[in-house]
Amino acid sequence: MDKSMDHHGSAPVVFADQPAELMIGPFTSKLTLGVVDDLENEVPRPVVTLVMPTPALFQMAREILHQAASASVKRRTVKALLDAAKAIESESDLTNASGSATKAPAPARKQRSPKT
Repeated sequence: MDKSMDHHGSAPVVFADQPAELMIGPFTSKLTLGVVDDLENEVPRPVVTLVMPTPALFQMAREILHQAASASVKRRTVKALLDAAKAIESESDLTNASGSATKAPAPARKQRSPKT
């Protein structure tokens, strides 16, 4: 096993923006998740692929939908989004009260290496 993936018994955590590919087979299915690096090109760059028995994938999909429909999940999500919006508004109020708003620096863009 590659030592960079050895987490002493815990699973590695990988961030993904969205699904990149889904292949469903009769016995196993493959779900690839990715991130969008370039806002002009919304094709996600694959970061992780999960292969699992197809019935287990369907059970996982049902569980995701069940939890997403939960009233408590909806309440927590709405509260978190409202809190984030209030924080953004209060930051905006602080910069406006000082009489000068400072412009945030543009995020650095990654340089892509030439394809070989």
